[in-house]
Parts: sequence; structure tokens; C-alpha cells
Amino acid sequence: MVVHQRTCIGCQQVKARENLIRIVRSPISGAVVVDLHGKEKGRGAYICPNLDCIDKAIQPQRLNRAFRIAPGSADRTCTEIVTRLKQELSELAVLMRKKDE
Repeated sequence: MVVHQRTCIGCQQVKARENLIRIVRSPISGAVVVDLHGKEKGRGAYICPNLDCIDKAIQPQRLNRAFRIAPGSADRTCTEIVTRLKQELSELAVLMRKKDE
């Protein structure tokens, strides 16, 4: 059986895809959302379901690199997107930890 592996943009560790949270930047709107099913279209990035990785991963420079956004562009990740994303990821991380227990 093949285990698909991805790198967490927070801690840079390679882990099984099913143990990570996927976030996606829409190619049309540029919105960054949590992809619960792994099927959303757009550029994706993966984050471990723990608060330390989430805090590191949602720094604008890491998101810009993961989503291939130029640092000086108008599409730069804004503060409200980062705040909303952190809240959603934190809630999802708690649910994933409970599932594993």
C-alpha cells in the first residue's frame, strides 16, 4: 500500500498526508481555506494538527512561499485571512487529536 507523504509548512517534517491538514488557495478568488476533503481546486499546502505548527505555518512569508505568491504583490496574505485561518485550523486540530485518541 502506498502512503502519500507531504511536508508540513510549519515544522518542515515529512508525514503521511492523512495525518495533516490541507489548506488551499483558490486560483480564481485567491481565498485561502481549509480543505477538509482534500479535493478543492487550487494550490495546496499541508500543516500538522498541532498549535505550534499552525502558529509557524500561518506566518505570511510561509504562506506566500507555499502558495507561490510574490511578497510584494497585491495578493499578499492579509491579517484577517490569517486570523480566520488560525481559528479554523485550531478547531480542526483539536478534532483530529480527539479522533486519534
